[in-house]
Amino acid sequence: KVTYISRSNQRLKEALAQKEYYLKADRYIERAINAIDHFLKHYPEGSIDDTYERMHPAKKALVVPLRPTDEEYAAEWIKEEYNGLAFRDDDRSNFYTDRGERVRSKSEVIIANTLHSLNIPYKYERPLIIGSAMIHPDFTILDVRNRKEKYLEHFGMMGEPGYAVNAADKIRLFESKGLYLGESLFCTFETERHPLDTRELRALVGRMLKN
Repeated sequence: KVTYISRSNQRLKEALAQKEYYLKADRYIERAINAIDHFLKHYPEGSIDDTYERMHPAKKALVVPLRPTDEEYAAEWIKEEYNGLAFRDDDRSNFYTDRGERVRSKSEVIIANTLHSLNIPYKYERPLIIGSAMIHPDFTILDVRNRKEKYLEHFGMMGEPGYAVNAADKIRLFESKGLYLGESLFCTFETERHPLDTRELRALVGRMLKN
């Protein structure tokens, strides 16, 4: 038996239309879940790199893997030479990291040594071209697992208005290249009242590498 809905019964029409939508959406979601379950059930565990790593060392020496291991990739990345930002002749600061690099502040020593202690590959003030500009990010960090470069900038005098404006401009310059804050770009900030917190630094590095 067919029952017609009166024009004035808007709530019933909306409820029936919504019910039809939910039923169709439910069927789609069920098919999607079944497809995902099937994919996960048959997807091999681990990664293709494990195939090489599980080989006997003597055989590994005879094989060229499809892609370099994380250690090999990081070693090649570290070997790349570059010209960092030069120090002025009148700069008498003497801040050196555990790797023997000269940096520009005590806070940068802390950052560099933290990265080094965590075995995270980094380069200090390696040049980066953005459009027609060349800048030197404080730290270029290699996310070995994802084979991506990320950048860590330290802004150590945020209590000075002019410095803070320049810091914001530099962040915008990064983002003009698609290097967005919290994704490929990470920053530490410091004022006289709020010095660098090493616990926050380690947490930030963990978020950078999602580890």
